[in-house]
Amino acid sequence: MIKNSLTCLSGALNYAVQPCKYIKYNPCDYVKIPKIPVDKNAQTKTDYILSLDEWETILARFAGTHFYLPLMSGFYAGLRLGESYGIDLLEDVDFENSTLSVNHQMQMQNKNWVLCNPKFDSFRTIKIGPELLNALKKEVTSRKKNMLKYGPYYLKTYLADDGTITQARADIIVPYKEIWPAAVKESGELTTTDTFKYCVRVIHDSLNNPLFHHHCLRHTHGTILAENGAWPRTVMERLGHKDIKTTLERYVFNTEKLQSDAVDIFEKAVR
Repeated sequence: MIKNSLTCLSGALNYAVQPCKYIKYNPCDYVKIPKIPVDKNAQTKTDYILSLDEWETILARFAGTHFYLPLMSGFYAGLRLGESYGIDLLEDVDFENSTLSVNHQMQMQNKNWVLCNPKFDSFRTIKIGPELLNALKKEVTSRKKNMLKYGPYYLKTYLADDGTITQARADIIVPYKEIWPAAVKESGELTTTDTFKYCVRVIHDSLNNPLFHHHCLRHTHGTILAENGAWPRTVMERLGHKDIKTTLERYVFNTEKLQSDAVDIFEKAVR
């Protein structure tokens, strides 16, 4: 953030020098950003990767809840939190071809929940495996049953032309496009990225896992792919990064398995 702020200010002052000629030189030319000490605890949480045992414990705890699909889509598809909540079951899932399209992310804007473009406009369609596909199928089936159960009292979700999300009872006609968000309560009530904070608190306190955050699911997804030989370009496109540098520096961590594999590769090569 500090580097970006300096870049913006320096660019503005360069413009003031030439062509505007308001000032003679750019004072930012002499600015150096000091080295900021790394908080070891914060770095540990940022780089945290789930073990499979931890993942199974979390999954068992939230099976059958509205937190299940945001967890599954983070782990099995590497989606960001906002992208997980931005899934529209009606349009974004192709059950026949086993693909998931990332077309939106959910955000709070001007005190309203909206569906906007994914980060960096990283629209993408990715292949998904049977675990996530079956979870999505079960949610669609469950959603239809709940609509029949609640009848006119079921809360349907609609997307206005400006991207604003609104809800209304099933017996009320709304002149907007109907969507099926991936994470709603039994009655159809919308849940949001803010709602997910409760899930995180339970994992921290009840499951004794203080390092967990939704983004670690994305870290874990990318690292498992790297550990098992996925091509970096494929990982980059799957995660929706704007360049390969982000994938390699932030999401493909130098795990013990990767280090061991490097040794094995070298030993085989010299033999």
